[in-house]
Amino acid sequence: MSSSAKVKSSGVRRSSRPDADRSDDQRKEKDPLALRQLSTPDDLDTYMEKLYEEDMESKLDGITQILNLSEYGANIEMLVQNEALMVYYKLLTTLPCSPKCLLSRVLNDEYKKNYDFTLHMMRIFWCYSNFLQLHPILSNYRIGAITLKIVDFEVKRHQLRIEEEKLLQESLVKASHEHPDVLAKLKSEAKKNKKRSKKQDQLLFVCLSVLFNLSEDIHTERKMVKKKIVHFLAKMLDR
Repeated sequence: MSSSAKVKSSGVRRSSRPDADRSDDQRKEKDPLALRQLSTPDDLDTYMEKLYEEDMESKLDGITQILNLSEYGANIEMLVQNEALMVYYKLLTTLPCSPKCLLSRVLNDEYKKNYDFTLHMMRIFWCYSNFLQLHPILSNYRIGAITLKIVDFEVKRHQLRIEEEKLLQESLVKASHEHPDVLAKLKSEAKKNKKRSKKQDQLLFVCLSVLFNLSEDIHTERKMVKKKIVHFLAKMLDR
């Protein structure tokens, strides 16, 4: 990144975190990041290597450490200038494809597999989206398009979960006379769905925060409208 494009505090789009309404004590109590050791820029290569591991636990640990670094504004310039982390990347194919960086590629490949991983990844891009100077970079990596794809996937998953819960409830009610433990099973399933919905709400909130920041550019905003963001927002009104 040239000196003219350096990230400065004056270029911050928004300074508050998505969970800024919570107190520090609440964040420490609820946020697993606070329980981890402090991440250091010197270990960035190690964190990135974990993203290539097969098991999700290693991937989650690596992305969590990168998120820790990204949440400090002083680290942003160092992170976006890191060639291994944010360099343009093209698949080895003769077909035309969009440039990707390590983070955007991993997000695009893994977002369906784990809520926490996707949430941490989106929080990283939320940190970057607060800087207007970085919007062209995020646009080149199609972060807005990937984020909309995640929103679409989560909205559909929520609708499917509601339908499955209704079917389960109907079938259990019919069998309640023969199986007295049906009510307990129904309550257990409802509790699990409530927990899933809470995680999903967190993810959708961060995704929409990223899109809101990126919509500062009128052309990007129009693209979002064409990609049915209004439809997704309407679907989320009943949550």
